[in-house]
Amino acid sequence: MITLLLTLTKEIIEIPNDNDYKTNDTVIISDDGAQEVAQILSMDDRTEAVTEAERQISILRLITENDKQKLEHAQKAVLDFSKKAQAIVEKAKLPMYIWDAALSLDEKLVTFFFQAKERVNFRELVQKLSQEFKKKVHLQQIGPRDRAKLRDGFGVCGRKLCCANFLEQFPSVTMEVARAQNLTYKSPEKISGQCGRLLCCLQYEVEAYKELGANFPAFGENVKFADGKKTGRVVSNDVINNIVKLQITDEDDTFVIAVPLDEISGKYKKMSEVDRDRLANKEEFEE
Repeated sequence: MITLLLTLTKEIIEIPNDNDYKTNDTVIISDDGAQEVAQILSMDDRTEAVTEAERQISILRLITENDKQKLEHAQKAVLDFSKKAQAIVEKAKLPMYIWDAALSLDEKLVTFFFQAKERVNFRELVQKLSQEFKKKVHLQQIGPRDRAKLRDGFGVCGRKLCCANFLEQFPSVTMEVARAQNLTYKSPEKISGQCGRLLCCLQYEVEAYKELGANFPAFGENVKFADGKKTGRVVSNDVINNIVKLQITDEDDTFVIAVPLDEISGKYKKMSEVDRDRLANKEEFEE
């Protein structure tokens, strides 16, 4: 299969393999009759695509200088489409907001991206928009993550946004995922993306953290030092460095110390060097 990233809508689709092209090629495709610019993200030997079966998509050619000029013209031509469409929406008193628009390379299809808190009857609106812009109209509802995907940009890691470059679907990311990686103490801005939601990348390594965390004492558990002389209450685990932070109460004083896992009494298992390498990138992100 060939995995394609559509330039304007940031949609990722899959089509049957074609040996005339290679990874990273920029190509012109036909998507249900409308021409679009796309980049080949990857190619493999799979035979079943996840793109809707009824959708007719094929690669027409490699992008040419003429195509690049057409793309630039289409991007300029669509600049005021959103405002005009929103004016039509407001006149019709529909509870929705037109957030952005994208025009196909051949300028036959315009896609409007909108947000709405309730169900809206689009049939009459599509007719009005088609009459106004003299083009085929497609309406696509989006959420906060979709907005970030369309705008693209760079994440806190310094790389381009995952959602706009290779994620086919948005992963479900909850506070439980952040908690498993000991990130809940960080400010929301550090673990949130441009969409304002928890970072998608938090999901990438959570299973490894859960697996390794199972070898550590539980949060809130009272444990003994290996020498049996002291006890402490677990306040956090650092699975990267095999460290457990313990709250110690000594007479009238209470303090927190970091203790190597092998200095705690119990059947706890240190993380191997292989596991540490698996999570090395995560440690860089946290810093």
